[in-house]
Amino acid sequence: MVLELLEIQPSSHPSNRVAVCAVDDIQEFVAICPGCKTLETLSFNNGWLMQTRKFNQRGKMVFHDCGTSEPCHLYRYSC
Repeated sequence: MVLELLEIQPSSHPSNRVAVCAVDDIQEFVAICPGCKTLETLSFNNGWLMQTRKFNQRGKMVFHDCGTSEPCHLYRYSC
């Protein structure tokens, strides 16, 4: 199986939440930090980031705790 990653653009969605496609209200996305290039899978529940130690959500953007002011790029899985 080959997975394709499709980037989510928060600014293209009218709500103030990270846009996710709900399947049982929990989705996983790949987050890539533009500052330190960390790549991690993050879980969202009803569009909100579930608790994690190194990432946080502010409005519709997700940030890594490496110190960069740039939001992470979010990608969803597409099979």
